[in-house]
Amino acid sequence: MPELIPDSWKRDVIQLLDDPKDSRFTKRGRLDFQSILPGAFDFEIRKAFLRALRKTDLQGKPVFGSVPPGETYAFWIEHEETPIYGKLTLLEDRKSVFIISAHVPLKGDKL
Repeated sequence: MPELIPDSWKRDVIQLLDDPKDSRFTKRGRLDFQSILPGAFDFEIRKAFLRALRKTDLQGKPVFGSVPPGETYAFWIEHEETPIYGKLTLLEDRKSVFIISAHVPLKGDKL
């Protein structure tokens, strides 16, 4: 069941996504993103995540057992009116964020 994503998590992630050296893609995250948006640049998916994270009512689902370990949430983002399932992990040291997933929904419209 989706829940409001904590403001403190969103604040930390927004700060890290704003600086590309502090945010990275997992291999799968990059491949997923490039498969739906061939030719798109990394900054475009970061911008989509940032737009979603700046919503005061952003809901998502906590995800446990992520690799690399950290605090992870899955939520909906949008790029050029395309709904995208997004998942980010804020690493335990809270100094970097990993883009774990950015792909078209695989299981319908449910997180």
